[in-house]
Amino acid sequence: MMGEITKEIYLKNLGKRISTLRLERGWNQDTLGDKIGGVERQSVSRLENGHHDPGSYTLILLADAFGMTLKELIDFDFSAKE
Repeated sequence: MMGEITKEIYLKNLGKRISTLRLERGWNQDTLGDKIGGVERQSVSRLENGHHDPGSYTLILLADAFGMTLKELIDFDFSAKE
């Protein structure tokens, strides 16, 4: 699966997933930032736009904020390879 997926594609898809989950909950970027340890809005924006590679701890905080497991957070469809 990951053979043809580049880091850029992964980060872009992860960012879209995070943005979608945030919007589904009616949160703005500041709210999400507060829920994951006081991260600034600009950092959340960079993450959602695929310009930041989050570490494992940040991914755990994101999963917790969204009320899901880490596997659920990062298990998404790579078919949109834009």
